[in-house]
Amino acid sequence: MRFFYLVVLVSSVLLTLVDKPDNNSWNKAVKDGTLLYNIYFTDNGCYAVSRNNIYFISYDNGSTWQAADPKEISNVNSKEFIWSAKVCCSSLKTIDGGKNWIPCNNEAQDKFCRVFLKDPNTGYQPAEEFLNTVCNRIFSSLLNNDPDLLKKHPQQYTEYFVSQDEGWAPGWYLSDLTTFDKLTKLK
Repeated sequence: MRFFYLVVLVSSVLLTLVDKPDNNSWNKAVKDGTLLYNIYFTDNGCYAVSRNNIYFISYDNGSTWQAADPKEISNVNSKEFIWSAKVCCSSLKTIDGGKNWIPCNNEAQDKFCRVFLKDPNTGYQPAEEFLNTVCNRIFSSLLNNDPDLLKKHPQQYTEYFVSQDEGWAPGWYLSDLTTFDKLTKLK
């Protein structure tokens, strides 16, 4: 029985080494992507403005989002901000089933990141899920005192494959994250 477990262990290690994906691929991702959202967090809620000037609001720290009236956001005074962020997109593509990823050109990058603004079939659901993920990562980085890890460091959001070999990995990064004095009161 030990021999069987040893064979399984050695086989799995060898398979891991043979099919090892390119783990540093996001280090090569483009860091001058298209702006997707400006996000503003206050003690009264989170506000997001898409590059298409669609407004979103969240009253539960970014867990759920809904379309908002621009007037609601224009009434927010910058003195209320705890943090604000500019979220940009960055995408990778693969032609070998995800073993290696290469940066997309700007046109393809824009095409794949656009789904996080509004999907024609599901409306604002992708935007809500995307904003939830981004806010969670920002909160986590702020609580761990390492917000610079998200600045200009692309993060994978998801993967889409059109065949066994060909796929895309849309991602995001912060081009700017500004914290205000009120942040220290939250910690």
